[in-house]
Amino acid sequence: MKVLIIHALRHDSRLTTVEHTLCFARHLDGCDITYLNAFGRIPQDLTYASFDLVVLTYELAAQRTMPFWQALTKRLAPIIGSARTRVVMPQDDYSYSAYLDDFVSDYGIDFVFSPLTRDLHMLYPRSIARGVQFHEAFTGYWESKTNLPVGSFRKSFANRSIDLGQRVRSLPPQLGPAAQRKGQLAGEFARLAQQAGFRCDVSTKASEVLIGDAWWRFLGDVRFTVGRLGGASVADPMGHLQSKVTQLELRKPSITHDEIARRLKTDRLPQGDFSAISPRLFECAAMGVCQVLEEAHYVDGFEPWRDYIPLAPDMSNTAEVFDAMRDWERCEEIAVSAKQVLIDSGAHSYRQFVKRFMNVCTGHDIDAGGVPVVRDLDDELFPNHNPEVAERVRASARRLIIRDRHAGSDIVSETARTWVDCFRRKELIVESFTIPWCAAKPLLATS
Repeated sequence: MKVLIIHALRHDSRLTTVEHTLCFARHLDGCDITYLNAFGRIPQDLTYASFDLVVLTYELAAQRTMPFWQALTKRLAPIIGSARTRVVMPQDDYSYSAYLDDFVSDYGIDFVFSPLTRDLHMLYPRSIARGVQFHEAFTGYWESKTNLPVGSFRKSFANRSIDLGQRVRSLPPQLGPAAQRKGQLAGEFARLAQQAGFRCDVSTKASEVLIGDAWWRFLGDVRFTVGRLGGASVADPMGHLQSKVTQLELRKPSITHDEIARRLKTDRLPQGDFSAISPRLFECAAMGVCQVLEEAHYVDGFEPWRDYIPLAPDMSNTAEVFDAMRDWERCEEIAVSAKQVLIDSGAHSYRQFVKRFMNVCTGHDIDAGGVPVVRDLDDELFPNHNPEVAERVRASARRLIIRDRHAGSDIVSETARTWVDCFRRKELIVESFTIPWCAAKPLLATS
């Protein structure tokens, strides 16, 4: 079976995103797999190749927020169209969902694998009407073939120096009350825990994000963490709400998320359940962290008081939770049980996900034997994940769509051209954030 994975990985892509993309190379036994970077060189023979399955990854779908999205997808259209079965794997579907819906409908996508499983009619009306099949795919699983140094950083439960530790990304206020809940829960629980005498290291600040070995070292030194399902309750199909937030923050830099939510009246907008679990559930289990979670259904077989300490949604049982947290022996047993359910069982591994993925999309079983044959058309960068190599690739402009004469000629947005010209002159436009600086800078590195 010939499989094409189209991705948009960069040298600074998150590890969870890299692992998600690599899982096919690691677990598609007996398949002929080709990796193509959407921003890279497309060999002429690939345009006319016929694949049994083409998979478009999260990092590629995330480019829908950029003004060159139409040019990028048009560039890939012949390859996508020639495949027998077409799959896209988006995340954060509630943002710019209309772009996703149009792409899925217009490009004949057969399957959408998303972390979101509820209220999809609010996000994909055209696709649902067309009969596209939707299936669940977590934002990350546990990789049994990983080289992550979990063992060397995992301390014994009694010897950890941090009682409660967490890092939470605050979602933007336009995504509704649910988007703010995870950060609010972590902050409030940490405040109460500190008052109760626990040593806490909990933050929602972007400047205090931990990546790479620093994150694993942190988890290996933490006894407890607090969390809940992530996601949003309001959809922003065209990005209009995000534009309003940007304007408000430009005009009043000190404005709070609560004030923005009040001005946008997000509580009065149509509400949906766009929640999903985080791969942090598996990371904490692997590192022996006892998890305090808002009581909900996370995965089958993951039970409160056996695999995690349940926290009431209104936090009315914090006294009971703190009493439980003081019983280290019991909490260590809970952490061990969580590891058995989430990690040791293999039920939530990338291996099992890829097996289910292939059964759904093709009806084939990947356990038929054989070693996957993997080709990487951007092998100078992927999967080496080497920043120095990435810099050389960027300098050669092999991956920059702005230097591609076909794709470049299709970028007709006047806003995009204005931004490009202003960045070249080192000027700044205040009123429009169509192309964020962090996204535009790599594109202009060799202009």
